[in-house]
Amino acid sequence: MARVVVLELELDGESTPLAFTASDNLTARAMNWVAAHPRAGKWMTTQLEQLMANKLASQPAPVGEDLGCPAFRVAPSARLDNNTFRSSLDAVARRALEISSQRIVISMVSQSYANFGASLARSLDLVSCDEYLIVALDDGARDALAHVGRRVVVAATSTSAGRDQVETYGSNGFRRVTIVKPAIVRRIHTTGLHVLYTDADVVFVRNPWSRLLGGCSVQVQPVGFETNVVKALRAWEVDPRNPRPFRHYYAKAVCSGLTYFAARDEYAEILLDRWQERAQDPNCGGDQVALEAAAASVLDETRLCGLGLHAFPHGMALKALGIEAALLDEERHGDPPTLPLPRRIDDPLVAIHFNYVIGGDAKRDWANRLGLWFNSPPNTTDNVARAY
Repeated sequence: MARVVVLELELDGESTPLAFTASDNLTARAMNWVAAHPRAGKWMTTQLEQLMANKLASQPAPVGEDLGCPAFRVAPSARLDNNTFRSSLDAVARRALEISSQRIVISMVSQSYANFGASLARSLDLVSCDEYLIVALDDGARDALAHVGRRVVVAATSTSAGRDQVETYGSNGFRRVTIVKPAIVRRIHTTGLHVLYTDADVVFVRNPWSRLLGGCSVQVQPVGFETNVVKALRAWEVDPRNPRPFRHYYAKAVCSGLTYFAARDEYAEILLDRWQERAQDPNCGGDQVALEAAAASVLDETRLCGLGLHAFPHGMALKALGIEAALLDEERHGDPPTLPLPRRIDDPLVAIHFNYVIGGDAKRDWANRLGLWFNSPPNTTDNVARAY
C-alpha cells in the first residue's frame, strides 16, 4: 500500500489534478485521465506515465496517515489474540470504574511521552476534573508517572514497545501502540462509562464534561476547519484527488486524538467495534485512519459530530482563530491567572491539542510558550504560577 500522490496538472488554465498511488497501474491511470480530458490528446499518455513514475521515485516510504486504511467491508468480531492483552484490558477497565462510575477521560503514553502524560494530568487536576486515567504502555512510563497515583495504570501487553523503545512516527512501535488505543477505549466503554479519549499532547483549560454530555453519540476533533465531519468525509469520497474513492481513507476529516463516546449508546458501540477491527488490519496505517475508515461505514450526521474548534482547537485552529494570540497577549501583560481560564480568554475554550507540529520538543516548547506546560508534581508551583 502506498501514499496518495498528486500530480498537479493544468489544462487550458483549469486545474486538473491526477491522484494515484505506487500500487496503481500507471499506464491505466494515465489513459483514464486522458480519456476524461479529451482536449489533452492521446499523445499525453506516455508523458503522464513518466511524470507519475518520476513523482513516485521522489516520495519517501509511506507511514501512518499516508499509508491510509482500507474501507470497512464486513463485520467480524474485533479480535484480541493475546490472553495477557485481554487481562490487561480488564484491569484497565476495573481501574476506570474505581475512579468514576459515570465518566472518564482516558489517555495513554509510553516512556518517550511520559512528560506529556504528566502535563495532561496536571491540567485536568487544575480544572477540577479528577475523572481521568493515564494508561502507561511500558514500565518507564509507569515509573515517570508514579506521582499521579491511582490515576495511572499499566497496560502490560505484548504489543507495548517496552521501556527503551521510542515509538517514532511510522515505526513498528508506533504501529503497535495505535493498535492498543482503540482496544483500550472500547473495553472501558463497555463498562457503561462516558469516555473522552485524548492524546497526551492535549492540555485542558476548563472541565470538558458540560460541553460533551447530552450531545452527539460520538464527537471527534475535525481535520482542518470543517466541523461537519460527515460532510467532510463524503466530500473526500468524491474528491478528484482521492485515488481510491469509497475504498481507502487517509484521515482527511477525522482526528482520533480527541474523541468522545457516549455511554450505553449503540452507535458509539458499533463505531468502537469497527475502529478496533480496522486498526488491526495490517494494511491500515494507524488508529487515526482506522477511525475514519470505521466512521465512513456508519455515517450519520445526527450521531457523529465534530467538536467545535473554538472549544477544542487543534494546532491550526489555535493560530487561525486568534486563540494563541490572546494567550500570548495575557503573557505579555503579566497577568497570569490560574486554571480554569478567566472568561475573557475565549469563553468556549476547553482543551488545546498541540498537533500539526512534529516532535515532542516542538510540542512542549509551544505549550510552554503559552504558559500551558505542566510537567510538575501536584505539590510544586513552578509552572502553575504561569498557567492560564
